[in-house]
Amino acid sequence: MANKLFIVRLFIVFDLLLFSKFSFPQFDDAKFEHITVEDGLPENSVTRILQDHLGFLWLGTQNGLVKYDGYTMTVYRSEPDDSTSISGNGIWAMCEDHNGNIWIGAGPLWTIGSGLNRFNRKTETFIHYLHNPSDSSSINSNTIRAVYEDKSNRLWIGTNKGLNLFDEKNNQFYHFYFHDSSDLRAGVILSINEDPLTGDILVGSSIPGLWKCDLNNSVLLKYDIIDDDQVLNTARITSLQNNKNNLLWMGTTSGLGRLNLITKKFTLYKLISDEEYNSANRGEVPTILRDKKDQIWFGSTIGGLIKFDPRTENFKRYNFERDNPLSLQSNSIW
Repeated sequence: MANKLFIVRLFIVFDLLLFSKFSFPQFDDAKFEHITVEDGLPENSVTRILQDHLGFLWLGTQNGLVKYDGYTMTVYRSEPDDSTSISGNGIWAMCEDHNGNIWIGAGPLWTIGSGLNRFNRKTETFIHYLHNPSDSSSINSNTIRAVYEDKSNRLWIGTNKGLNLFDEKNNQFYHFYFHDSSDLRAGVILSINEDPLTGDILVGSSIPGLWKCDLNNSVLLKYDIIDDDQVLNTARITSLQNNKNNLLWMGTTSGLGRLNLITKKFTLYKLISDEEYNSANRGEVPTILRDKKDQIWFGSTIGGLIKFDPRTENFKRYNFERDNPLSLQSNSIW
């Protein structure tokens, strides 16, 4: 497949300046090609992006799933009279497993789910995994927010009611809930990753802080972190990405976080000044991606697209420019 485009997820335009500790040079020669409904998208809000092992781009929208080869688009939508079609048109999570299967969390709205789907490439059909109140081994909710395959080829699914581990051999799900003090709590799983040193499954959620999975007791425990400013006492972790230097990067509702997995030291990089911080303007980092060159890309709700080079520790920023049709279409990247 030709590497024709670099696509980012775009929502509402925020034409704001970015305040930061760092100096973010502007890339004057960066060019972005804009893909819209005129090119075949079912609608313009792209919620998720996945590139599979064959090079295809899978684009999740709020009106269907798209497979894109760089030139043409195939759109998959829910068909009420076809049980093998995708279970919902809103796409909120995607993952490719070691066998090349595409797993999709679907639903009409962010708060209303239609279950987990597995796409069969040969038949171009979908298998549905739905919550069944009468079956304790079914997935614990139809509202899927994250799907992740770990290095042991285990598939983890985050829902609005906690974490699930899929046992494909027996076609059943194991459930994990938050162990907070003496109580077990359900919470919305927003991101899943793993500790490369220990293999622990780590999650970010609607409950502040970083959590790890205790397989023996089927619970999620608070991950011990040295957080001098106590940021994670209130900040939610929306995205997780590790790199090769034993660092875990976190997108949080308060900015960009970095955790040293050896020392357990947490550092927050604020994307706005303290004076600008308020309930509607928090410098949130909803999404993180590590590319093939081990560079880290961050999406910000107000500050555009940011690239971090771990070798030089330099940050570079891409922004919406009002008079530049080849710039980003928005400074809000989800």
